[in-house]
Amino acid sequence: MPYLSPTAGLYFFFPDYINFLSDLKGNLEAKLRFVTESKYSLGNERYNKAKKSYPIALLNDEHEIHFLHYANQYEAESKWHKRAERVDFDKLVVVGTELDQCTEKDIRDFDRMNFERKFFFTRKDYNLPSTIYIKDFEHNVKIGDPYRSGHILYKSLAINKNVKQ
Repeated sequence: MPYLSPTAGLYFFFPDYINFLSDLKGNLEAKLRFVTESKYSLGNERYNKAKKSYPIALLNDEHEIHFLHYANQYEAESKWHKRAERVDFDKLVVVGTELDQCTEKDIRDFDRMNFERKFFFTRKDYNLPSTIYIKDFEHNVKIGDPYRSGHILYKSLAINKNVKQ
């Protein structure tokens, strides 16, 4: 089964992710420009700690994307554009997670976005319609790594009654 999301295997920092979503259709058609370092100190720190190098790009010369699970620029760009073409806006589900320099403003901006199906995993109870508060992370500075903590995120999503699915 093909990936239907261009964002699989990569990550954004906030507020780039919110800005990316604010013009999703336009950004999915925008050009990638690969760069040699991140505009974020945390991005450079992670890149330097990684066991292998990976591509970093600016989408529309603005939104930084870390293609963490891609071997090179060609693979990253090819898969990005192929998957962007597959996005079905009628079935779109938009997900956010309180990490990577996320602020309360980012969460509130996400909540105000006009997506029918959206949810945002949080470590605090913001009492917003799109947020899913995960008590397991309330004493952390961020939600755990979605890849390592996926079971907790999915369990929280399954029992949440407030998010339209």
